Amino acid sequence: MASKRRNMFYERTRSRRRWKLYFCREHTSGDDGRRRNMLQLCQMHYNKASGLLFLLEHPSDLLTVQIERVSLAEFISEMATSNSTKLKSLQSALNFIVECKPILLIMEERNRVLPAKTSNPQLDSAMDEMELAEREEEEKLTTLLEQRLQFILRTIIKLILTGNSQKGSSATAGQNEKLISHYKQAYSALLKRPADQNLVTHLANVVDLIKQH
Repeated sequence: MASKRRNMFYERTRSRRRWKLYFCREHTSGDDGRRRNMLQLCQMHYNKASGLLFLLEHPSDLLTVQIERVSLAEFISEMATSNSTKLKSLQSALNFIVECKPILLIMEERNRVLPAKTSNPQLDSAMDEMELAEREEEEKLTTLLEQRLQFILRTIIKLILTGNSQKGSSATAGQNEKLISHYKQAYSALLKRPADQNLVTHLANVVDLIKQH
């Protein structure tokens, strides 16, 4: 059953990547209407995949989807020509990372509970190997999530600062200063993980800090 589900997921992953590659090609050619339609299809595809995988409570699969959503938002930001559009896309990417909080909580809880043993040593050994492979995959994904969060927060701060340097109302400038302060606080916290705290818990705490805004 687990093998079948994993194979289905890999097929969905390949499908998502084909969608993303197709969108990347379409984004650089063709008319604006076609690009917008392609983007909407990509977003719908990811939203459905994210919802289904969340119900399965399978962290590595769900983190993969969320990271791909972040990647797509980053790509859109890179292709944008205006500062405001770049910022909007990166804030969407940040929201996708914030949405990972339930996944991180599932991982935290599972890390505290050891898997139950059966009366079959061979089955226990196979389950241990699967569990180890799953944990290794999750570690890679959480490390990647941390890296993307660092980049996104750092870039958002730069974009807001660039916007502040341009002519604007004092009210907007004041709001931007609050945003900059908030994101700087989150970025600083992200870089200062306590030595006795694992990465999953650390990311969950930083996400909580981001959500306080």
